[in-house]
Amino acid sequence: IKSSAASDVYKRQEFNGMITLNESGGFFWDCLVEGCTKERLLSKVLLEYEVTEQKASEDIDKFLDMLRENNLLDE
Repeated sequence: IKSSAASDVYKRQEFNGMITLNESGGFFWDCLVEGCTKERLLSKVLLEYEVTEQKASEDIDKFLDMLRENNLLDE
């Protein structure tokens, strides 16, 4: 992931489907749309949720992988 994710998250016109996000996925998405880097997102998650840094980082990586698999993350 680049140092700034501000322009990284967007919906491509080719995507013609729906992805349902749970609460944390919605939180991740909103933060990325606001331009959070992965590091800033991790900090925000640790403040918002009772989770270890390792678990939060793993969850963020899984979320970013899902965005990549669906061509929703431009790196």
